[in-house]
Order: sequence, then C-alpha cells, then structure tokens
Amino acid sequence: MTTFDLKFASARLMEVLNDTDLGATGNAQLMAATMDLAQAQACRAQATDYLAQIDGIQTEQARSGEMIAAARKLQNDALASGEAAGMPADMVSFFKEHGLSLAQGKAEKLTKPEWDACIQTLTEYREAVSGRTQDLMIRLQDFIAQYDSYTRDAGGRIAARTSSGNIN
Repeated sequence: MTTFDLKFASARLMEVLNDTDLGATGNAQLMAATMDLAQAQACRAQATDYLAQIDGIQTEQARSGEMIAAARKLQNDALASGEAAGMPADMVSFFKEHGLSLAQGKAEKLTKPEWDACIQTLTEYREAVSGRTQDLMIRLQDFIAQYDSYTRDAGGRIAARTSSGNIN
C-alpha cells in the first residue's frame, strides 16, 4: 500500500472554493463547470468526514496501544513479584466500553495466562481498528481523486470559455 500523507490531504481538501462566481450561467460550458464544482464540493465534504473518522480511529489505536503496554507491564510486574496482579479500573472500563471480554470474566488477580488472554484481546482489537483505518484511507484517496478530477474539469471548462473571449 502506498504511503499516505494526511497533512497534505487535509491541506488539499481544506482549500476553499469560496463561492466562485461564474457570472451568467446561460452558457453550457459554465453550467457544466458549476455542476463540476458542486460535485467537487460533495467529494470534499465526504473526504473531510473520512478525515475526521480516521483521526478518531487513530486516537483509538493509540489508546489501545497504551492499554497493551500497560497490560504487559502489569503482567511482567506480576511475574517478577510472583503474585497475580489486578487490572486497573481504567483498563476495565476500556474493555467494557469496547465490548472486549475479560480473562475468565474477572479483572482482579490475573495470572500469566489470563494476562496473555487480555493482551491478545487488546491486540486483536487494535488490529481490527487498524483495518478500519486502511479501508477509510482507500475511500479517502478515491474522494480526493474525484475532487481533483471535478475541479480540473471545471477549471478547464472555465479556461476554455474565457480564452474564447466570450465570458458571458
């Protein structure tokens, strides 16, 4: 998969077509350009929505990564001390928020195999979230391409119309 630069995409998508005044739209070229710009705006709105979803998912990925790191630390601490370790309240909340199953249905005094199961559950959750990000990135790229195509077509129509010297 190609590398995708969200900052570039965001900057490109946020360029505003500040209510371009095409003058009288009695001309077929200008009417078509207006329709192209309307389509471009629709693509931009959808792409902006995808960017917001991707941002939220990336936050969720980071949060799940923090939970995995914390679970591994608790597991290692428990192994080093020789005693089972309980799951912190914020981790229990994370599991419940996302419908993830707790090892043996409990959060207190987890053994190594139970921590392994919790870490596996968190890892699978993060991978599922990552898959959603990839799907949205592909869709985002499609809307960016459509946006570019519509704005390029509109620009070409306007340029063709104005180069003929007849802009009405």
